[in-house]
Amino acid sequence: MKYPRIWIAVHGGPIGAAQSPETPPAVLHLLAGHESLLVRWPVAENPNTPGAALRKLAESGEDNIIASVASNPNTPADLLEEWSGQKGYYGIQEAVAGNPNTPAEGLRRLAEDEVAAVRLAVAANRSTPEDVIERFSKGNLQERKAVAANPWTPAEVLRRLGKDRYPGVREVVAANPSTPVDILQWLARRKTNTGHIGYNVAANPSTPVALLKELLDHEFDSVRKTAAYRLQGISE
Repeated sequence: MKYPRIWIAVHGGPIGAAQSPETPPAVLHLLAGHESLLVRWPVAENPNTPGAALRKLAESGEDNIIASVASNPNTPADLLEEWSGQKGYYGIQEAVAGNPNTPAEGLRRLAEDEVAAVRLAVAANRSTPEDVIERFSKGNLQERKAVAANPWTPAEVLRRLGKDRYPGVREVVAANPSTPVDILQWLARRKTNTGHIGYNVAANPSTPVALLKELLDHEFDSVRKTAAYRLQGISE
């Protein structure tokens, strides 16, 4: 960009430009060296910030800045791998655990972290290796729910979790757009399932029209209304 400082001036100044999703990478790279934390912090969070600028920000040694860099989708994989093996401010590990750019070995390492929030972030990450997802799917209640909510969880795992003994897990599976249709049908038709499960099936964008029509006769009013609303939207 030829005149980055002019661009900054007409887009709300340094803070406004740092926060804007329209700010070009070249401007964000310039702002990464700003003296104010109030500017550098949103630069670290901005999805347009280039990898070189994120490296520069990571050198600050400021935990909050590093945690924001660790969650940015443009952060280089080698930095994420390095941070996955470090202990300290847990917000950094949680951010790395949730970043889809984190290498598989880093995610495997964080899957063993003592902090539950870090493990749950790994369970929800679209890049988590299938063997780790499989292990979490047999873990504690919160781990199973995190896997059940992950749209990248393999179909066979969702099939198993769809019949989990705890309704809370089945409710999450019912809302997952990647849940196979046969499990959505099972969840919708099983009389012992909760109204929340029926509602989530009705609201699920992957629920087929035929099943939505079945739900028009569901015992819970909220399920019937949701199915009718979905069918109306499909017909329009």
